[in-house]
Amino acid sequence: MIFELLNNCVENLLISFFITQYLEMKDNRLSFILYTVIINTILSSFLSSINIIGITQTLFIQIVIILFLHKFHSAFSFQDIITSLFVNILLFICIYISIYLISIIFSITPNDVYKTKIIYIFHVLLCKLLFSFFILLSLKLRPLKFSKVYIKEQNYLLIFEFLIIIIMAYYFLSNTLVEKISFFSFISSFGFLILFYIFCYIFNRIISMNQELYETKLKTEQNYYKLENLKNLNNIKTHTENIEHRINYILQSIEFDLKNKNYDSAINKINYSKELVHKIAPILCTGNELFDFLVNMEIKYYIQEQKQIKICAFISKNSAYDNYKIINYIIDSLRVIYNYSNKLELLLTENELHILKIKYIFQNNSNIIEDQIKKAFPKKKESIFIITKNENLILITAEVNLNDYM
Repeated sequence: MIFELLNNCVENLLISFFITQYLEMKDNRLSFILYTVIINTILSSFLSSINIIGITQTLFIQIVIILFLHKFHSAFSFQDIITSLFVNILLFICIYISIYLISIIFSITPNDVYKTKIIYIFHVLLCKLLFSFFILLSLKLRPLKFSKVYIKEQNYLLIFEFLIIIIMAYYFLSNTLVEKISFFSFISSFGFLILFYIFCYIFNRIISMNQELYETKLKTEQNYYKLENLKNLNNIKTHTENIEHRINYILQSIEFDLKNKNYDSAINKINYSKELVHKIAPILCTGNELFDFLVNMEIKYYIQEQKQIKICAFISKNSAYDNYKIINYIIDSLRVIYNYSNKLELLLTENELHILKIKYIFQNNSNIIEDQIKKAFPKKKESIFIITKNENLILITAEVNLNDYM
């Protein structure tokens, strides 16, 4: 009984250690190992004592591991479950190898290994040595590659691992323990190992291909944004130079009028300059240069078209605002609203979780149909979109998670 407890404890310790190392758990690592080792040691010993072994015992142990991974691993995902099943398959493979080697060495059946105490102890020690070796080898080679983004192919590996465990457990109980060792049984058992590593290789190739596609797409987007930035910088440069030339010309003209004591003309030019400064002065100033420039250009256009706007912005200086997807979202939404109303109040707020809340308030009239606004409004799958109406006003609220653009 004590030997079984010790055996189960070491086995569960190796499993938990491998999982924490492979998943690179930084927080709650010791807590996860402690809880899983204690509970699974007691659970596996109890189940073995009432003759519940094989796939049933494996499922119970896996459920405990997955529950504690969910509790202690902050970045819990399908990859955690895949890793947990992977190490369980390694354990099965080590049991197979140990059983077959001992059966061949001592010329006995696999079932006799469990009947002879000394041979059984030798089997347990050999199995743990093999398991430790496979764990260290897997940690070094990392036969399972994981992607930073979710891909559906991970589900296929998960299903395959479940099938491998079920088949190996069934084969072990129904064939291995009741048969004498033969060349066919030896090859068929090691076929599981070969099959599993072939599938791991295919899975890794899929992950690598997805990663390459993701990096190519990312590089294409970066090149696009670089070109857009260059184009906008050229626009800013041209816009600034035009303003500079215009102001210099006006100042020289005012100086000429003052020298010739043409005060009325000078005053008219000063008033014109005030209007010019008012027109080019930024309406929106958040500290996000690209965001401010492009949105201000759009707003200035509507002001020249005799549209009215009131803006109130309480947002931080954040690189996410200079992302063209957010800028275009706001610009496109302004175009939609000004098709229905000449007056608009725009409110931008940001909370501590970096959720941008955009509120558009404009006058209601009989020509405005809610469904038309929803269809015309720019689509953004990660945003929350709400329309509230009364007799006089329409309020549109949109929420965007800035963390997706940092």
